[in-house]
Order: sequence, then structure tokens, then C-alpha cells
Amino acid sequence: MLSTNAFNYVNVLDKAADASWKRETVLANNIANVNTPGYKRKDLDFESTLKEELGRCKHTSLDYKIDHANLNHLNPSVYTDLTNYSYRLDGSNVDIDSEEVE
Repeated sequence: MLSTNAFNYVNVLDKAADASWKRETVLANNIANVNTPGYKRKDLDFESTLKEELGRCKHTSLDYKIDHANLNHLNPSVYTDLTNYSYRLDGSNVDIDSEEVE
């Protein structure tokens, strides 16, 4: 039985769905730029943002953590992936196969 308002879970799931949609847009943009010389792939990491926000609360109950989560902090930003070295001569680090799997 939930000890918190069920709408708090719905609000977190809504943020997760928004982040998933935004990430799909970012990945589609990577695919669109696969042949752009020097293009560096971009990504979005909602999972670590959610873990960080839930980790702020030292209480062990997930209900309590969800109830006290600040939804304004659940806005992950897009970052440029500079760790993925380019195997291509044009400097782009987009791998179409990897993007399609993501």
C-alpha cells in the first residue's frame, strides 16, 4: 500500500516520459547528422538525474523519496559526447548502428 500520494508517482513518471521523448529527439538528430563532418553526438541521461534527486533524501522508503522529490530538479540537459572517439576520418563520432540500438 502506498504511504504517499499516487499522483506523486504519476508526476515522476510524467517527467520520465518527457525525458524519454527528448532523448529520442536527440538521437534522431544524431542520425540525421551521421554524415556531417566533425559532428559530435549528443545524448541525454535522465537516469542519473533521477538517482541524484532521489539520493538527496536520506530516508530509505521510496514512497518518502518520491513524496519529497523536487520535480524542478528532474530536467536533464543534453550533453555532447566527447568520450566516444571517432574512428572516421571526417571527425564525426556518430555510429549509426549504435544510435539505432539506443
